[in-house]
Amino acid sequence: MKKTAILFVIISVLYGCNKKTENVAKSAKDCLLESVTDSVESLIFWTSDTVCSQNPELVKLLDPLYKHVRSDSFPSSMKKELEWMEQYRNQLCTYYDTNHLGSDTIASYAKADTVLNLADRLFDADDDWSTMGMIVRNSTKCTFDVCRKYGTFGQLLDCVKEPPISELLYKEFQLSDSIEGFVQLISANLTRMRYWGGSIVGVISTNNHESITEARWKMYQNQLDMIRDIKWEAKGVVPSCAVNLLIDCCNKVLLEDDISHLQSIDSPFSNEAEKESYIESYKNTKSCINDLRPLLKEWIGIWNKLDYELMSDGSRHCSELVATSMLIEWANTISYIY
Repeated sequence: MKKTAILFVIISVLYGCNKKTENVAKSAKDCLLESVTDSVESLIFWTSDTVCSQNPELVKLLDPLYKHVRSDSFPSSMKKELEWMEQYRNQLCTYYDTNHLGSDTIASYAKADTVLNLADRLFDADDDWSTMGMIVRNSTKCTFDVCRKYGTFGQLLDCVKEPPISELLYKEFQLSDSIEGFVQLISANLTRMRYWGGSIVGVISTNNHESITEARWKMYQNQLDMIRDIKWEAKGVVPSCAVNLLIDCCNKVLLEDDISHLQSIDSPFSNEAEKESYIESYKNTKSCINDLRPLLKEWIGIWNKLDYELMSDGSRHCSELVATSMLIEWANTISYIY
């Protein structure tokens, strides 16, 4: 009995020591997870311990952006999203100032961009090249580009004082949201069909998602640089040609995914239900492509009006050309699925 009691004491002491050791050795990621609610939905949950340990303060700062952009309610009304992004930008500026990342006299947008660029480098340094690791990295960096997109568009609005032009910009942004949504869905469906059942689907889909988002953000940045008379790139084409290019690329890649000619021996499907799912994706994608053209026609009409208001005679149609550069980038992204 005495030996049993002594053994119990020894085990208790050892357990207590181990518990203390565990507390001491608790990872940076575990510590961060304790500070958030809905941890499974958080950026922290999906981020490697390597990244969390390198800059836990920055990872925690990025978490609300990640959860907001990836929530089912995003985007809500455009003006509400602009307000949310402005409040979040203030948090980025506080981080910038607290950590002395540069001059304290630059604009809040520039401070926010500096922090987002730092975040890009932080996640690029992660050496996790597993399928899930690449998906997380692509998805995370996409949320940074969404923040940049709203920030750049906010600066465009700041440059425009006339209410009719502001309303045109608001209309363009909302229509672009719809168009981008179609292009994202088309890209995801084409990728899923091309690599049916493969683990690479998630990696390519999220990489394309980021590319499509980035192209739109950069289009607004070029528009802003042009208005401010800063060096800018105009790699666009005649608007109707850009529309045709994007639609034609989508249709060409879709045509390659047509399975009506396949013999049963060549079928990539393990059962009939899987085949039906594929056919449904094909029909849905074709419908999305058809719905895209009238939206794009309306969109280039808005940019024609904006170009008339924003550009002088010598630079007429430059805004339209910059806008169409986004469509060319999207066509390029779709083509890589081919």
